[in-house]
Amino acid sequence: MMKLRTVVATALALASFVPPAAAGNDSPQTAVDPVGDGVGGGDIVALRVAQDGGPIELRVRTREGNNIRTGPAWQPGSRSQLVLNMNNGSDGRPQWAVIITPSPSGARARVVWVGPAPDPTPPCVGLSQPSPAFIQVRVRQVCLGLPGAFRAFARYRYDRGGNGTVDSSDRAPDFGYTPTINILN
Repeated sequence: MMKLRTVVATALALASFVPPAAAGNDSPQTAVDPVGDGVGGGDIVALRVAQDGGPIELRVRTREGNNIRTGPAWQPGSRSQLVLNMNNGSDGRPQWAVIITPSPSGARARVVWVGPAPDPTPPCVGLSQPSPAFIQVRVRQVCLGLPGAFRAFARYRYDRGGNGTVDSSDRAPDFGYTPTINILN
């Protein structure tokens, strides 16, 4: 028993000396949002942020699926808009936003600075849909000025039929941001 205590105490002591970079970046982090505070495919139920040394990944999960390439919510005339606001943890205001809007070929995404800095030089963002209920973007770090950390929140204005009528407006998380993750360069 004494030998086991010594081994455990030694392991705990060594773990406390692991530098933060070696300990990881606490990625991914997910903020869960209440089901039912939006409509169907516009009801965000989770926002996930991740980064593993490459691009920053933000993934929105909705209660129901909607096709971002061919669905009416993402065609011209629709008022759908998904904004992924990112903050470097220094204050409560977003520094960047990924804005996803309708286009003739379905949803399109772009990164903008929120504030006095110039917009990043494209191509900065990739948009994909791993499954009908997920919308995912990957943002090149260089487009954000290589932040040391980030956190996010999403706002989703959803025009289900693509007819100019906003069926729901949801924010995830309802208050604040996802937990912060450190960026690995």
